[in-house]
Amino acid sequence: MKTTRRVLHVVGGLHTGGAETWLAAVAPTMIERGWTPQFCLLDDREGLLAEEFRRSGIVVQHCSRRPGRLKRLIREGNYSVVHSHVLLFSGVIAAIAQAAGVPVRIAHAHNSQDGRGQGLPRQAYRMLMRWGLRPCATHALACSTDAQQFLERPAEWLPYGVDLRPFLEPCKLLRRADFGIPADALVIGHVGRMTRQKNQAFLLEAFAKAAAAEPRLHLAIAGEGPLDCQLAEQARALDCAERIHFLGRRGDIPALLTGLFDAFVMPSLHEGLPVALLEAQAAGLPCLTSDRIGGQLFVLPEMIETLSLETGAGGWAERMVRAVRRGRLPRRDAVRRMTLAGFDSRMSAERLVGFYERAIRALADGREPLVEAPFSS
Repeated sequence: MKTTRRVLHVVGGLHTGGAETWLAAVAPTMIERGWTPQFCLLDDREGLLAEEFRRSGIVVQHCSRRPGRLKRLIREGNYSVVHSHVLLFSGVIAAIAQAAGVPVRIAHAHNSQDGRGQGLPRQAYRMLMRWGLRPCATHALACSTDAQQFLERPAEWLPYGVDLRPFLEPCKLLRRADFGIPADALVIGHVGRMTRQKNQAFLLEAFAKAAAAEPRLHLAIAGEGPLDCQLAEQARALDCAERIHFLGRRGDIPALLTGLFDAFVMPSLHEGLPVALLEAQAAGLPCLTSDRIGGQLFVLPEMIETLSLETGAGGWAERMVRAVRRGRLPRRDAVRRMTLAGFDSRMSAERLVGFYERAIRALADGREPLVEAPFSS
């Protein structure tokens, strides 16, 4: 069976989150391997990465959760694969793709929760979507064990990858003075969208306590999101506001990790597989994370400390000071171990393309595709 090698990625928006950054990293390899990726956005706000995709020649369209429009797009696009990245709503996407005759329909879990609470309407929604996934999605992928468990169906683990090349290059010269940070400061770094999931309000609270114990401590946060104004107001209310630096959206995260930060902190309420933590490890940074983050991505366990959020801001403050004083691992050693663990973006892209091609061959032969690296149930 000859395929057109076209794949439609259905996403909420193309923001600067981990999954979207990963898709941007793997797209060039997909194109090199003869695939044409296109994107359908369900959110009204398309996100800052959308224009970058368009500049690279990738088609980005809007459907705004209108089933009729999405069905027309899929039917007219002649796709071999529809790859849905919208967690349990993938049940709806898979059903539409099935009705349009798409042979390979993938539900991809990028997070361990949807962050929408436990009310009865939300529980009913989850049950309905999971029920729809079983007959409509031909395949499932997950970025971590926790994400697969939330999906509640067998899935193959597809780890993200990051571009490791910048971490082997000489550090970009970053003048701390340009950020309002003294040359002798100890800098706690954080990268993430400003959302409740990333828990930056707790981070600010813990940093204020840590700053009282260590006068050289500064906090630098890279990212943007719906809580920008709220977090900035919280920072201004703290006694150490002049030592908190909001860097906004940055296109030089490897440079920040290698040339500005002395440690990396991630107190997330839940995660799938955070790309920022992979990048922090590639930089050889000591990392402090919440115990809500699965250990599958701990490539440098000696550089990572996990801590319960129930420990409170005081306990986190103490560990933050300890982390920032530890010193980093040589980057060449860190990158070598990241590569061996399979977290390189090119390797991740090759796995994804291989998954598509294996799935198409299996269906062409009239057999069910095997999940080569299943999670334990």
